[in-house]
Amino acid sequence: MYSCGVELKKKIVLILVILLLNICSLNVFGQDALNQSVSADNFLSYTIPFQTAVQCSLKNNSSIKAFRNHLHATEKDIGIAKSEFLPHAKFREDFEVTNNPIEAFTIKLNQTRAAAKDLAFGTLDFPGATLNFLTSLIAEQTFFDKKSAVGIKIAKKAYSADECMYVKKKEELVNKVAQACLKINTDKEIIKVVEEGIKDATEDLEIAQDRYNKKKGLYSDVFRAQSAVEERQQRLISANKNLDVAKKNLGLLLSTESPMEISDSVPEIKLDNDVTYYQHLAAFRSDIKAMEKRVENTQNNIKYEQADWYPTLKAVASYNFYDPFYPFGGLGNNYIAGAFLKWDIFDGNKRKYEIEKAKYQAEEAKEYLEGYKKDVNFKVYETYANIVEHQKNLEYAIKSKKAAEESQIQIEKSWSESVLPFVAVIDSQDNLDRAKLNLINNRFDIQEDLITLLYESGIIYQTFGIEY
Repeated sequence: MYSCGVELKKKIVLILVILLLNICSLNVFGQDALNQSVSADNFLSYTIPFQTAVQCSLKNNSSIKAFRNHLHATEKDIGIAKSEFLPHAKFREDFEVTNNPIEAFTIKLNQTRAAAKDLAFGTLDFPGATLNFLTSLIAEQTFFDKKSAVGIKIAKKAYSADECMYVKKKEELVNKVAQACLKINTDKEIIKVVEEGIKDATEDLEIAQDRYNKKKGLYSDVFRAQSAVEERQQRLISANKNLDVAKKNLGLLLSTESPMEISDSVPEIKLDNDVTYYQHLAAFRSDIKAMEKRVENTQNNIKYEQADWYPTLKAVASYNFYDPFYPFGGLGNNYIAGAFLKWDIFDGNKRKYEIEKAKYQAEEAKEYLEGYKKDVNFKVYETYANIVEHQKNLEYAIKSKKAAEESQIQIEKSWSESVLPFVAVIDSQDNLDRAKLNLINNRFDIQEDLITLLYESGIIYQTFGIEY
């Protein structure tokens, strides 16, 4: 008896410890969600505020992390291009063996072991195998290289364009998170309506069953009521599935395999300006800025190809050690220093065609930019038109819901008075459910398109109060 009590106490303590750890992990995630990645091992599901979800996705999302690394890699291209104008130092260790008369005698001279007998005709003509280990320290400095100088400009402009695209990637993610949060809240509303429909249909079934039991109704009414309940239960299954998928989708955007949901609603957005206002803002989108910078870089590409007309000037110096027996030896040593000017006078018109190719590519980039601007302008227009359409449909949806509610009250009253058949009650309940769902879907469509309009206009960050 005593041992059973001890075991029970141990189990209670263990349960309390587990609950305490779960509560602590929830608090840590809620308070420090921006400073750590979300792990599926730490929780099953969480409810967090919308702003926290956005900030957490910007920090943890794999696509953003990947592009952030791409941006860092692009930045290193600038250093790579600049390195051409910094001193270069090399170390070399070469080994050779030869019986070439001139080469063999030169090696012995470098090794400071040449003697008079080496100049004798017999020895000079047939020196035998001569070994040499050459250790070299080489320094090189570029003073003028037009092509490398233009390459630095190209790298800087490419990095600047990628910075703009990084902002666009984050805006795209905010758009997806906002849409996912909106979908979760909408699915919750749909579930609520479906559950209300099940409740009403169940009440109708009970009434139909009672009337049938009292010989005042038909069994067909019971059958219809039962079918109505089952149909709504199927809708509930689908609605719950959609909600689960939406939560999972939000978790994916936050780079976790666990479902996530938000504790508040997405900030409501209103259409306060005409379409030209949003089209004007869209012209300054970060991705358009990125394309404009890349178009500018095509001019640098032309200069890069034209740089082949210019000479290059470099200085080279080396200090050499020679040894007949060992690598890294120093039996003899010397230095060489100098500068060289390289100028390709004629290359078979290669650079001419490369310049012409770069010019055509520049014109190609310009046309793509103009076409892209027109596409963006159209998307803003299309989204704006969709919002206006849904706003008008919302007005009718509100009226339709009100009419369906009034009709249901009248039909149920008439059925209770045996003026109308039970099938009219089923139809009126279906109409009311459809009207409620249609109202929810219209509100969702409006907010969805408004979020899309913010994204297409390039102002989603500012509207949601998110810091870059």
